[in-house]
Amino acid sequence: MFANPGLDTICALNMAGTIDFSISPVRDADIAPVCALAREIWMQHYPGIITVRQIEYMLAQRYSRTRSVCNC
Repeated sequence: MFANPGLDTICALNMAGTIDFSISPVRDADIAPVCALAREIWMQHYPGIITVRQIEYMLAQRYSRTRSVCNC
């Protein structure tokens, strides 16, 4: 399960060993938790590969309240 149950993405392992999930459009209330999750993930996994300064730049480019959550 996700650490933040407030997100609309629901994920559960069923008895058959497959994962059931649903994806809903992002709401304004979802932006802060998504940004916080992105920061946690990036800071745990990318130092040592790229600088913290670069991580901060990437987070600002992709995960900020003034930009869309996913700039795909």
